[in-house]
Amino acid sequence: MSIMKKKQDNASGLKIEGMSIKMELIIAIVPIVAILLILLTVVTSMISRSIIIDRSNSEMQATLGKYSNYISGELNEIKSQTDTLAMMVGATYQTASIDELSEGITSIVTSNDMVLGAGLWFEPNVYDPEKKYCGPYWMKKTDSNGKWDGSALEASWDYSNESYDYFNQEYYINAKKSASATITDPYYDSSSGMVMASCSAPIKKADGTFVGCVTVDLMLDEVNAEVANVRIGKTGTLWLTDTAFNYVYHPAYPNAIIDGLGIDDSTEMENYISTIKASETGKGNFKYQGVKRLLYWDTIPGMNWRIGLTISQDEVFEKVTMLLHISIIVCIVAIVMTTIMIIYQATGIAKAAAVVANSLAHLRDGEFVKITGAKKRTDEIGLMTQATNEVIEKLDSIVSNIKESATSLGSSSEELADMANQISQTAEDVSNAVQEIATGATQQADEIQSATENVGRIGEAINDVQNSTENLSGITQRMKEASEISSSSLASLQESSLEMTAKIDEISSTIETTQNAVLNINDKVEGITSIATQTNLLSLNASIEAARAGEAGKGFAVVAEEIGQLAANSRQLADDIKIEMEKLLNESKAAVTASEDVKQGNIKQQTALGDTLNAVNGMLSDITDTVGGVELISQGAETCDNSKNAVVDTMSALSAISEENAASSEETGASMEELSATVTTLAGSASDLKDIAEHLNEEMSFFKS
Repeated sequence: MSIMKKKQDNASGLKIEGMSIKMELIIAIVPIVAILLILLTVVTSMISRSIIIDRSNSEMQATLGKYSNYISGELNEIKSQTDTLAMMVGATYQTASIDELSEGITSIVTSNDMVLGAGLWFEPNVYDPEKKYCGPYWMKKTDSNGKWDGSALEASWDYSNESYDYFNQEYYINAKKSASATITDPYYDSSSGMVMASCSAPIKKADGTFVGCVTVDLMLDEVNAEVANVRIGKTGTLWLTDTAFNYVYHPAYPNAIIDGLGIDDSTEMENYISTIKASETGKGNFKYQGVKRLLYWDTIPGMNWRIGLTISQDEVFEKVTMLLHISIIVCIVAIVMTTIMIIYQATGIAKAAAVVANSLAHLRDGEFVKITGAKKRTDEIGLMTQATNEVIEKLDSIVSNIKESATSLGSSSEELADMANQISQTAEDVSNAVQEIATGATQQADEIQSATENVGRIGEAINDVQNSTENLSGITQRMKEASEISSSSLASLQESSLEMTAKIDEISSTIETTQNAVLNINDKVEGITSIATQTNLLSLNASIEAARAGEAGKGFAVVAEEIGQLAANSRQLADDIKIEMEKLLNESKAAVTASEDVKQGNIKQQTALGDTLNAVNGMLSDITDTVGGVELISQGAETCDNSKNAVVDTMSALSAISEENAASSEETGASMEELSATVTTLAGSASDLKDIAEHLNEEMSFFKS
C-alpha cells in the first residue's frame, strides 16, 4: 500500500532569511551590465569624436588648399604674363612705338577679368630723352559694380607727371629691387571704389640694366566674392590677409580694407594672432560671441598671404552628440530589458525552488508529498525537481516495506518464542552432549560465510574495474583519433599559411611596381609643366610679332592667343595630375607598409602553428602509451576475477564440510544439554526481537500513510 500524498500542501512554514534569488541576481548582474554598456558608450563616443576630428581636420585643410591654390593660380598667372610683357618691352622699347607696345599690354587687360588696367613706367629720359616721366596707362571702362562693358580701353597719361611721381610708388620701388614680378598688398582705390593690388615686373635691357617697369592692376573683388561665397557646412567661413596681416576679406568686417583692419584687431583670436603670424599653417580654437569655433589657416603658395577658415565646433561634433544620445538611449533600453529578463528568469527559478523546498518541508514532517502542477523544465531546476520526486518515491517505497517487515517480524517473534519454550522443556537431557560440537560448527560456518561475502564484494569491485577499463579504453581510442585529425588539420593550415605568405610577397611587389610607375608619371608631369610654360612664352612672343606685323598678322595673333590659352590649360591640368599622383604615391607607401605588417604577422602565425603541431604529435604518442597501459590493466583485472572464482569454490567446499560436521553432531545426541541452552537463548532472543519490532513500528508511525 502506497502512502504517497497526491495533493500538495503549500503551508510548509518555510521563511526566507535574507535576500531572495531574484534580488541577488538583479543586484549581481544589472550593475555589471550597466557598467559595461556605459563603458561601451563612452569608448564609442571617444573613438567617434577622434574619427570626426581627424576627418574634419582633413576636410578643412583640403578646403583651404583648394582656395589657396585658386588664389595662387590666378595671381601667378598674372605674374607670369607681367614678366613676359616686361621681357618683350625690354627687348623692343628702343625701336617700337607706344602704340606698338600697347598691343601686348591691352591683350593682358582684355583677356583677364581680374585685370583693371596696365601701364608702362620708364626711368627718366630712357624712352624719350626729353621726358623725365613716361608712363602711359590703359584701363577698362567699368560700371559701379566693377563690370567691364567690353568697350575699347582708355589710354591715359594722367599719371606721367611730377605730382604723381610714380618713381616713389610702391609698385615701382618693388620692381626696381626685384628680379621678377611681385604683387603689392591689397589696397582700397577710392576713385574706382574697388579693392586693388598691383603686379609689377622690372623692364631690363639685355645687359640687365633697369629701365622701368610694367604694372598690371588687379581687381580683388572677384577673389573676395569667391571667398565670401564659400560656406563649409552651416557656419564655416573663410578669411584672407595680406603680407602685413591686414584683412583682404573677413565675413565679420565687410569694410576691413577701407577701415584698415588687420588680424591684430580680431580680439576673438587674440591667443592665436602671434601663432598665425609665425606659422604658415596650423589649427586651433577660440570663442566668438559665446560660441566655440575651430580655426585653421594656411599660406598662399608663392606669397605670404594667409587664408583662414573658422567653423562652429558644435556643428563639427553634431553627429558625435547625436551618436552619444542614441547610445545612451540604447544603453537605458538594454539595462531595462536585461532587468526584465533577469526578473523573469529569477521568478521561474524561485518558484521552482520554492516548490522543491515545500516538498522537502513535508518530508521533514514525515509526509510524502510529490511535486505536481509545476511547470516542466528541461534545465538543472527540472533535474532537481525530478530527482526530488524520485527520492520521495524511493523513501515512500522503503518506509512501506519496513513497516510491513516490522509487522511480520513482530508476529514471527511471538511464534518463535512459543516454540522455543516447548523445545526447551524437551531438550534439557541432550543439551549438554551436543553443546560443544554445535558451538564449533556454528563458529566455522559463520567464518566461512563471512569469507564468502568478502570474496563476493571483491568480485563486484573487479567487475567495476573491468567496466571502467573498457570505458577508458574507448575514450582513449577516440582521443587518439581526434588527435590524429587535429594533427592533419594543423599541417594543412600551416601549408595554407605558407601559400598566403607567398601571395603577400606578390602583392607587395605589385604595389612597389605601381609606386615606381607613379614616380615616372610625376616626372612626365614636370615635363608637361615645363612645356606649358615654354608654350605660353612662345604664344606671347607670337602675339608681339603679330602686333608688329600689323594687319597681316591678325590671324596669327588669334592662333597665338589660342595657343596661350591651351598652354594655361595644360599647366593647370599638369598641376592637378601632380596633386593626384602625390596622393596615389602616399597611398602606395601606406599599402607597402600594411602588406609588410601582414607578412610579419603571418610568419608569427606559421611559427605558432608549428609549435602546436609538435605538441599535438607529442600528445598523440602519450595517448598511444595510455592505450597500452589500459590493456595491461584489463588483463590484470581478468586474472583477479579468475582467482576470485577459485576462492569462492573453495569456500563453498568448506561450507559443505561444516554442514556435514553439524549433522554429525546432531546424530551423536550424546548430550542435549547444549541444545537446551541454545533453545533457551533462542527464546530470549525471540523476546528481544519482539521488543525491537514493537520499537520499529513506533518509529515508522512517524510517516503518515
